[in-house]
Amino acid sequence: EVYKVKKCNKSCSSCKNDCNQMTELSVVEAVSMDFGEVKFQKVLDVENLFALFSKHPTESYVLNGGNTAH
Repeated sequence: EVYKVKKCNKSCSSCKNDCNQMTELSVVEAVSMDFGEVKFQKVLDVENLFALFSKHPTESYVLNGGNTAH
């Protein structure tokens, strides 16, 4: 599961939770990840959501709103 993978900001490898300097991203931006048959898209507004639908009209979608980690 993608949300369980932690990346270390210093080495770009899986984090072992031993890094004493954590950084929080303050810039919100769209995210696109391709896992072969599965693709993840984070859009920031409805306009970009419908642009994604227009760009890939035959794909199936699962829409998640809000913080899905809780």
